[in-house]
Amino acid sequence: MKKVKKLLEVGVDGGGSEIFLMSDGSVADIGSTMRMFDEDEIGNWELQFPNFEAYWKDFKKSKGEFWVIFHPLFIDEDVKEIIRTSVDAFQTEDEWEIRGVKTWKERLEQKDFF
Repeated sequence: MKKVKKLLEVGVDGGGSEIFLMSDGSVADIGSTMRMFDEDEIGNWELQFPNFEAYWKDFKKSKGEFWVIFHPLFIDEDVKEIIRTSVDAFQTEDEWEIRGVKTWKERLEQKDFF
């Protein structure tokens, strides 16, 4: 299967992932992370989802409230509304999560020039 385009890229200390739309319409999450407590072992993954909505639902569920702390490096225009709905609905009083929400909102407003 061939990658058609990048939909999202997120990072966090020690790792991150890129989410691609594939030629069959599915979505692939390709990422890596350094597991500092396992003698600096690097973990890699490639997960498949039927569409971006399924990926996004899994991302939020698997990360819990911490998803908002992941740093958005790239957000494709085609998925901004799905993400914006989640960001706008996120309620918190935690200082780090408030910063995360601000970062997501700023990234959602940026126009990519690549």
